[in-house]
Amino acid sequence: MSHSKELINLKEKKIIISFLLLLFVSFTFKLSEIEIRSDTDRIQTPILTSDPIEIGSDSDFDTNGILGEGTEESPYIIENLKIKTSGYFSRAIYIHDTTSHFVIRNCIIEHGYFGIWVSDVTDYTPQIFNNTCVGTTNEGIGIVVADFNGGVITENTCMNSGQGIRTIYANFISISENKISNCVFQGINIHHSHFNNITYNVIKNCTDFSVALVGSITFNNSVHHNNFINNAKKETYNIDGELSGLMTSQAYDDGFLNTWYEEKTKTGNQWSDYSGEGPYTIDGSALSVDKYPNKVETERSSLNLGIEVTSLISLLSLSALLRRR
Repeated sequence: MSHSKELINLKEKKIIISFLLLLFVSFTFKLSEIEIRSDTDRIQTPILTSDPIEIGSDSDFDTNGILGEGTEESPYIIENLKIKTSGYFSRAIYIHDTTSHFVIRNCIIEHGYFGIWVSDVTDYTPQIFNNTCVGTTNEGIGIVVADFNGGVITENTCMNSGQGIRTIYANFISISENKISNCVFQGINIHHSHFNNITYNVIKNCTDFSVALVGSITFNNSVHHNNFINNAKKETYNIDGELSGLMTSQAYDDGFLNTWYEEKTKTGNQWSDYSGEGPYTIDGSALSVDKYPNKVETERSSLNLGIEVTSLISLLSLSALLRRR
């Protein structure tokens, strides 16, 4: 009888350990799936399917039933919408010629050409954050801002477009903490724009440059604390159909007085192709360099790694407990 109990206990231990191992592996794969899906499933609140929106005057905010007063303290808010567009030069959200403060947030946009386009608005009135713009034709641009000063573009996801984010004669824009991937051309294109801050973005798997600073009046832009991963996949580049040449880095600059690092903290950007020695050279006539580059160490989530380690410790502890039984 005692021998039979030992056999049963041994079988129970094996079953429990096998189950825990299976649970651990399944949980790890599930966590990876959540990370992969996070770029497209970021909106947790209910969303409403909407037709494309065009706002061409302050009164159009009220006409379209958009809540807010248009002041800095109470801006008009366009949020939690799902919009799908197709066709050449189509725009999912198009705002122009307004003086009111407004926010575009938490929208999911599938765009055939342009996702969000903001132009000719009063300075320092727009904020664009936490939107997901997914191109369906590998053309166009996720987010475009043009012909104004001051604004915020942050925490957006742009993928599968021609370009992720583009400025055109737009200055003093904060472009931060965006995730941009799988663009046919550049992740971010700063065109004839100055005094913009491009920081804490992750740009990966773009065929052309991660960031391109383009044009004779593109100056005093600051690019630092970004992660540039596996971009610049061709031997030659083509920017806006006008500039071409040999591609030797993940970024481009033909403006002047642009900086690719923060001198105060002596921090540049992280580059997946950095050799580990010396400055990182930027393509383009500006002859710019990142003085303080770093190598991208890993794309693995620290949260994922922490949970895996915790689960493994728990598993080992339980196994040790079972062995003492």
